Amino acid sequence: KGKYSVTSSLRGDCKTAFGPARRWGFFPSLSFRWNISDEPFMEPVRWLSMLSIRPSWGITGNAPGGEGLFRSKYATGGSYMGQVSVAPTNIRLVDLRWEKKTSYQVGFDFGFFDNKLSGNVDIYTATVKDLKNDGYKIPTSSGYTSLSCFNRGSMRNQGWEFNINGNRIIQAGKFSVDFNVSFSNNRNKILSM
Repeated sequence: KGKYSVTSSLRGDCKTAFGPARRWGFFPSLSFRWNISDEPFMEPVRWLSMLSIRPSWGITGNAPGGEGLFRSKYATGGSYMGQVSVAPTNIRLVDLRWEKKTSYQVGFDFGFFDNKLSGNVDIYTATVKDLKNDGYKIPTSSGYTSLSCFNRGSMRNQGWEFNINGNRIIQAGKFSVDFNVSFSNNRNKILSM
């Protein structure tokens, strides 16, 4: 058990739905933890059994379903003058991109009286860019009714969570009482479409 810990990662995902130039998505993350209760200046505070802070940051990606969406696809149709016809069945999605979510979070863990009472608070904000819109409607004058996927818009997600736990708050012989209470609030806001 250390007073400080740092965790980082870099994830690389490849999706063949995208063209060669955008096929790979790289998603880093970084988190830090400081166990304040393990510091020497906290020794006189005996009723506080645990206190820590956890800031973190990260990016995640979301890709569309399907493969080869950047390619033109064709299918045979009815015959014309004794010859089989061939027609395109899709619109090439050459500008399709990864939907990316950037998140910031800070959390606090606490415990009192040898963790008989413990809990945590988390506050977070996240912004999603290049929102993935499946079945995006387009004018039928194009010869099609929709695109299988289209990037458009951004959204912000903010909120907090609070959890508190009681461990054997009341105990009489083999009988004991525990409890868990949770509160949360979450808001989504469309920033652009």
